[in-house]
Amino acid sequence: MKRTALLRALNTAVGVMQSRTAGGKIVGMKVTADGVVLSAQDPGAWIVVRMPKDAVLQGDTGAVDLPGRALLEWVRASEEELVDVAKDQGRVVVRMGKSTASFPYRPVHEIPDVDRNSYGAGVRVAASDLKRGLRAVVSAAAKPQVPVLSGVHLRVAEDGMTLLASDKTRAARVVIPCEGMLTEAEVTLPVTAVSMLIRTLVAEEGPVDVEVGSRGVLIQTEEWTCFVHGVQVRYPVENVTRALDVARSAVADVDARRFSAVLSRMVAIASRDLSAVEIELGNPVRLTSKTDIIRGEEVIEPVRFEGAPVRMGLNVLYLRDVVQAKGSETLRFWVSNEGVAGVTTDWAEYVMAPMVTRWPRKVSHAVMQACELAGAV
Repeated sequence: MKRTALLRALNTAVGVMQSRTAGGKIVGMKVTADGVVLSAQDPGAWIVVRMPKDAVLQGDTGAVDLPGRALLEWVRASEEELVDVAKDQGRVVVRMGKSTASFPYRPVHEIPDVDRNSYGAGVRVAASDLKRGLRAVVSAAAKPQVPVLSGVHLRVAEDGMTLLASDKTRAARVVIPCEGMLTEAEVTLPVTAVSMLIRTLVAEEGPVDVEVGSRGVLIQTEEWTCFVHGVQVRYPVENVTRALDVARSAVADVDARRFSAVLSRMVAIASRDLSAVEIELGNPVRLTSKTDIIRGEEVIEPVRFEGAPVRMGLNVLYLRDVVQAKGSETLRFWVSNEGVAGVTTDWAEYVMAPMVTRWPRKVSHAVMQACELAGAV
């Protein structure tokens, strides 16, 4: 078989696994008359990778479990174009040119069956949109200590695929256009599984079929099929959505690249005890960051500004997560009458509770009540 095809398949399969064994991550290799299939599974997910049907098969077909990480590293280190794989005296022998390596194997594991009737909605989305959307919201998801919010909520409906995440002090939402929808369905995916999906989708550019069911999500491309188990909790969708849909009283549009450059300098100054940057929405937009001995201030000319000038403190790490989710030329900063602050990009929405810099304590408490995120758990 071709080395590039095997390397791509191993990268995809090994990337699903979270746990390790003494011999490395376990990957199953199954050789049939239809070609070579790799499989891997973890308590939270499993994947089947179909390699191109260009392998030359000789002898008996069969299936084995291999130390996937060790095999991946060995194949990656070679520059040969072709790979020969064979079973010999209880080991799998892999030959690449003049190099030979043998790996122990064990009886193959079984991939769990998925009841396709348990799925309520099947849609097709662009892999680039799904990857970008997951990356945009995953940083806003809560830690495992807050189980109700520990995950990314995925909902399929007539208005598209909605991704929602929150950790009580901030929230993020992305709506992805999709084709085809049988019935409305929703599921909450654990953060670890979302991070795995982002890695798996890195090299994908074409369409992705997504089927959402009560047990989890089944994602399929031309090369692989992946199933991710959902979290069995009732996600507080209404509470999080209400915070994102508040009325806005002041809006300022700024250039995304300019703001990213300014924020990187603000991060370098921000105090560890108070990781906040003070933003004054107006014309111009003013950013201030300070410690006990250093004060930094920069001015950005907004593309557009509406409303009365307002000053607020925002978590500099939250803003960095927004900037790192690239893909937008303009960032829209806004604040509501209740004091809730947010940022909107070309394809994502963020809301966050302002931090206290020079505000009275009672105002900070009012802000948290307005967000209504604290009551989500």
